[in-house]
Amino acid sequence: MGKYRIVWLFCCAVFLFSCNKKREAALPPAEEDVITETEIVVEDTVSRTSITFILGEDHSPYNQYYALANHYYRLNPEDKTEIVIDSFVSIKEVCDYLKTHPAKNDRPYGLINLVSHGNEFLDLRTLVYPYGPRASSKTILKAAADSVFQPLDTTILDQKSLIYLHGCAVGNNQELLNSLAIAFNSKENGVRVKASRLFEYYSYLSKNKNPQSIRHYFARTWYAFYHPDSIPDEQGFADRFADRYPKDRVNWMEGVQRRFQPNPSEIYHFSFIVPAVWEDLYEDESLVPSVNSHRKRKEWMDNNPGFSEMLDQTNIPFNFFQIMFYKHGYKQKSIVYHGLRVKARAGVMCLIQPLLAEEDSLKAELVAYQPGDEDPDYFRFSEITEF
Repeated sequence: MGKYRIVWLFCCAVFLFSCNKKREAALPPAEEDVITETEIVVEDTVSRTSITFILGEDHSPYNQYYALANHYYRLNPEDKTEIVIDSFVSIKEVCDYLKTHPAKNDRPYGLINLVSHGNEFLDLRTLVYPYGPRASSKTILKAAADSVFQPLDTTILDQKSLIYLHGCAVGNNQELLNSLAIAFNSKENGVRVKASRLFEYYSYLSKNKNPQSIRHYFARTWYAFYHPDSIPDEQGFADRFADRYPKDRVNWMEGVQRRFQPNPSEIYHFSFIVPAVWEDLYEDESLVPSVNSHRKRKEWMDNNPGFSEMLDQTNIPFNFFQIMFYKHGYKQKSIVYHGLRVKARAGVMCLIQPLLAEEDSLKAELVAYQPGDEDPDYFRFSEITEF
């Protein structure tokens, strides 16, 4: 009779070049004219197909991230893509679509935008596959090892293709970017995955919320943590930000009090829960440890250091986690499993301050700051060396 372990970690450009090759014929005798043969390579001027996948839907009127991004990549004159798909919820669905719908101009895809809530602590809100776990480096790598993802050869993606992940500072999670590169078969086709190290969001410029006025912003962020059973008041949150970031000159109370922006120049906040799940499965119910008292639950955690290590990956102090224990059972094929599931949840308030090119916030056009496409202070790329 055995024991099995499942750990779920949960937690919101296209480069074209051409080259000219010159090959000189061998030199004839000196008294004859030198004849040079030049091979001309015609520059590939056929544009590549760009596509955007909106990988989720909004659940709060205060945070219309997916809806605004949907409009933006359909209507913005500079960043709109030829195709926008908003019906998928997983990385596998994206891979399968690219596999079965090659670009129609006989070139691999150019820019592939992936829009998903996520966080720099652990993962994306997007799933690995429908009804599966959320996309973290570990869940993606496990799916890749299980051959969940379709191979994408160089007719679909190549080294000039770019997977651009738009999320909440997910560029700070190098392991996540590397695992996504594996899902899109980076070693075989050379595609890179890019993500911002800053928060990204979309906002209206017009008061009448004209979809054509939506702009894409990068922003600085600050985090304060709280226990889900003990939510601070506004002053309590402001004090926590001040204590955590003593050198930053920010009006913390203004950000704590503002849940959405009348205009993109103003600091605001949103809150979310970072969850993590640990599960042990047993073939015999008698092997499931007892956790029906505080002492026994503490004893279980002392005997399972991997659980604490999992929470450490979030960079959230342990005392902010609400931890709950559940026993359950289910049948798979002819085997009945008995499980102990441990759920941990921590609250996070995130303050967001957009980066503007214009210092004068009274101007009608609040110009979003645009960093260089490969500026390492703002972006990070996948780095795949070994699989």
